[in-house]
Amino acid sequence: MIFSQITPVTVTATGSSTLISTTGAVGKVALPAGFLNVAGRILRFRIGGVGTTSGSPGNVYLFAKLGTNVIATGQSGLAFNVSRTNCSWQLIADIQTQSTGSSGTLNTISAMTQGTAPSGANAVINTNAALGNGTAAGTVAPQTPVTLDLTAAYTFDCQINMSAASSTNSITAQYATLEVIG
Repeated sequence: MIFSQITPVTVTATGSSTLISTTGAVGKVALPAGFLNVAGRILRFRIGGVGTTSGSPGNVYLFAKLGTNVIATGQSGLAFNVSRTNCSWQLIADIQTQSTGSSGTLNTISAMTQGTAPSGANAVINTNAALGNGTAAGTVAPQTPVTLDLTAAYTFDCQINMSAASSTNSITAQYATLEVIG
């Protein structure tokens, strides 16, 4: 394990906001220079919490970043089209180094989201939503790895971009972990 978040983060505002808190966390989100410059290295990222939504739809994007670089993004993964209170959600994504060097490539090799709702349907997170490769929030290119300098140091972040129609929509990340699994 590289990082484990302890302090929850709640986002209700429009625009991009981080879901990661380093307050009281175990480990760090800072990766040293060359950490990802290993062919086959896999980072597993998990984040989850609860969402409260109104019946007003909005657009929502989840995206993972290394420094200022978006490396994986999911479009409309969170559903703000039904009223729900404190519905649980979770995202798990595996990001693999495919080639190394100053023009190395990262590929989101698997991702899974899940959500629950009191009725078992219309969860806050759609079960078919997932992160895919993409270099800007909301763009997904599943077969195109992201290219960046893997010899550099980076800080990992997970952000949400909400343009929700209702100010009562909120997402809380109760935990987040980052680990090396390969």
